[in-house]
Amino acid sequence: MLYYSHVNEDNRVEKNLLLATGCTTIVAVAGSGERVIALLDDDRCTHVHVVDVNEEALFLLQLKLAALEELSIEDYLGFCGYAGSTKLNRMAWYNKLTNKLALPCKMYWDSNITIVKNGIAGAGHFEKFLQRIRPVINNFL
Repeated sequence: MLYYSHVNEDNRVEKNLLLATGCTTIVAVAGSGERVIALLDDDRCTHVHVVDVNEEALFLLQLKLAALEELSIEDYLGFCGYAGSTKLNRMAWYNKLTNKLALPCKMYWDSNITIVKNGIAGAGHFEKFLQRIRPVINNFL
């Protein structure tokens, strides 16, 4: 059976499906990578296949996974831009983990290094959309 959910804030849908169906394989859309990362901590899930028509989304997920492997949680949050950090720190962290990136991914981030310096938390397409639309929405709120 094929199940699909579009509940970005809550991965319980997928986790409950893993439990209810006994399925051990997930095919997930990369998106910003957060949903995939959340599913990786479920022991029932033994195979994860990540797809996306947007190559940038795949590169963002690769970078986040490399950062999670290499950095402490505190440093990961600083690298992403969720916690206070400097551009210099983010560059040092990036340089520490680039050997874990596939060459096309490394080339992408090297050519978009400003995003890394500012924190990758807002690098996804949906996050960029929210940044543009938020001022308009705030006028109505």
